[in-house]
Amino acid sequence: RDLGGGQALRALRTGPGELSADLEQERTREEKQVFAADIARLNKRILEARRGLLDPRGKIVQYWDMCSAAALMYTIFVTPYEVGMNLPTEFNSLFICNQVVTAIFVVDVIMQFFLPQKKRGANGSGDASFERRHWKLAKRYLLGYFTLDIVTIVPFDVLVWQGVFEGQVKMIKILRVLRLLKVAKVLRASSIIQRWENTVAIPSTKQQLGGFAVLTIVLLHWFSCVWTLLAHLWTS
Repeated sequence: RDLGGGQALRALRTGPGELSADLEQERTREEKQVFAADIARLNKRILEARRGLLDPRGKIVQYWDMCSAAALMYTIFVTPYEVGMNLPTEFNSLFICNQVVTAIFVVDVIMQFFLPQKKRGANGSGDASFERRHWKLAKRYLLGYFTLDIVTIVPFDVLVWQGVFEGQVKMIKILRVLRLLKVAKVLRASSIIQRWENTVAIPSTKQQLGGFAVLTIVLLHWFSCVWTLLAHLWTS
């Protein structure tokens, strides 16, 4: 009776072979309408759940991950060299690149509040495995990498260049060394790698071999820059 009154009840009592063509078409049409209504309700609920959030598998997030990865690679290699060689801060192409990278990191901090994160212990690939509540995302980020991200975008070189910090030469050099805090952004690369693993299937052996090769190159580069930096920290 709930499905349509007497007509639906008669259709249920009638055997499959006794249904007329008109009744069969009508039943099919009614089933399509019911399914269409269910699909519309489901799409509406999905849109409401995703309102004000970014799609972690969308093109925008994928392009932004590539942009963030490029900024991280620049920071990993250029910033230690700049600090180790004690390059003066002046308005040139290197200064412009540094400010562009800083702007990318600032935008990345804002995006983290609108990017769904995987729930702890969730192994599924569906929407249910992502945390989408705004207050949960904000709490998780503020208690996580927020402090690190804020500290790493402080432009210590610009502050010293503009004379905000004045004092002994050694203190100014130490403030310039604080630019190396940007290198800590490499810890944030884990979230980008996790999103890439969902779309790019790479064998674990190749991942380990590639990670070891990159780590070796980065450590050699950092050790060389630190060795050069030790001479610049002395006042004499």
